[in-house]
Amino acid sequence: QFKAIEDIPLLQEAANQYNLQPKEQFGAWFQAMELLGEDESWSPHSSGPARFECSSRPRGAHHLPAQG
Repeated sequence: QFKAIEDIPLLQEAANQYNLQPKEQFGAWFQAMELLGEDESWSPHSSGPARFECSSRPRGAHHLPAQG
C-alpha cells in the first residue's frame, strides 16, 4: 500500500504531461447517444449478468439489440 501511495506524485506528474483536446465528432456522437431506461441499463449493484454484450457494430449503430 505504501508503495502505491508513494507512486501517486509520479503518476500525477506523468498525467500532467498530456494535453488532450476534445474532438468535435466525438462530442456530436456522444450527445446523439440514446439514453437507456431502467429496464435496459445495468449496474454492478444489480443482480445477474448484463443484458447487453459488447460486440462489433456497423458504423452509425447507436444501440445493441436485446439478447434473448
